[in-house]
Amino acid sequence: MNEQNGIVIESIGIYHPEKQVDTKEVLEGCTHKIRFPMEKVSGVKSRPMAGNREFSIDLARKAVENCLANSSYKAADIEIGRASCRERV
Repeated sequence: MNEQNGIVIESIGIYHPEKQVDTKEVLEGCTHKIRFPMEKVSGVKSRPMAGNREFSIDLARKAVENCLANSSYKAADIEIGRASCRERV
């Protein structure tokens, strides 16, 4: 625990959309043709992709639900603050 700020990371949540898209399908959607073997170079055969009616806020909400499901805290126990980017003088 960071005693100075009282910050604790006690749980982490993830969410991967159910829809899977293979590398070939991703490359077919590119405006400019990719002329090297992307799948072979990257090793990525498929990746999760948000559905047509699924937005980043939906993915974030599901990741938070996953995080809280694995946490000893409830949503009401968590304080959300605002970070400042200003330099301290």
